[in-house]
Amino acid sequence: MKMKYIRNYLRCNEIGCCISYKSNSKFIIPKNLQNRWKLTVGTSSEKLEKIFQSIEKADIFLHDSLHTYKNMLLEFQTAWPFIKNNGFLLSDDIDDNNAFLEFYLANEGHPILLKNTKNMETTLGILRKN
Repeated sequence: MKMKYIRNYLRCNEIGCCISYKSNSKFIIPKNLQNRWKLTVGTSSEKLEKIFQSIEKADIFLHDSLHTYKNMLLEFQTAWPFIKNNGFLLSDDIDDNNAFLEFYLANEGHPILLKNTKNMETTLGILRKN
């Protein structure tokens, strides 16, 4: 679902690109966006730091992969130095464990927490880098 919003953003705007990684290659990039979308196959522990080192800075990092404490914290800690000031770290399924909570407390952040209106569970966390 979140990728739908990213695809729509890229379609509507003339700037920006999306860099994705997946642990398998079962991921289809729409033909009209292929010139602005780079897919890397592998896990975040294998690929994420290399991806960030290949770009200058990121406006947004969206975590929506393996939702274990260890993996989520690894991704947050890897991404944070590469997110530009006033950029955002977003994480799906933050109620699965305490990784997002511990990360924003350690970084003195003030998160925005979005709830699922059907069950009122907190599902998405947004942290702005100042």
